[in-house]
Amino acid sequence: NEDADPIITLFGMDDTYLAENDDFEGLNSQIDMATPLDPGTYCLSVGALSDTTLPIDVAVTVFDADAALENLYATGDTAPPLDGSVEITDLGTLTDRLREDATVGGTASWFSVTLDSPGLLLMEAIDGTGTGDPFVRVFDDLGRLVTLNDDYGESYDSLVVVRATAGTYLVSVVQVDDTVSGLTRMVFEKYLPAQ
Repeated sequence: NEDADPIITLFGMDDTYLAENDDFEGLNSQIDMATPLDPGTYCLSVGALSDTTLPIDVAVTVFDADAALENLYATGDTAPPLDGSVEITDLGTLTDRLREDATVGGTASWFSVTLDSPGLLLMEAIDGTGTGDPFVRVFDDLGRLVTLNDDYGESYDSLVVVRATAGTYLVSVVQVDDTVSGLTRMVFEKYLPAQ
């Protein structure tokens, strides 16, 4: 219940702290225990950070590694493989400046851009609706997070600048509020080192 803003804490046997989560995809909470737990009795503490009078639905399910990974791709938290299993818009080789408009919502939109030489990569995500808040993450071709940004300056727009080597970079753009969807204008620019 997002109106309650739940927080959950998982304790193991002998009251051992195992994990806690406040916000997971909005104000709801979720804990994923990827490592199998030993047989025994566990305690889940549930509280509300906002309205403590509201009900909170609690569910416990078997961990699904594939579903958890798909969720990480959908939220833009982890770079997907370049095998076509996740839709990635290939913007080609960036030579100087490129503009791309996309409808971005609560599920991450993925883009790839290639640099054929080292330089400075600047990427900006500009809200075109007046109600959006785009969040940008940049990954290298091995899936390592290079940089991220939510708000830049006095706006909800995002701006990242990376000193980049030649190669392919993956960019995820997602709305912070997963109920918002609309035009996001992205600008990619490459600057070469002075000679």
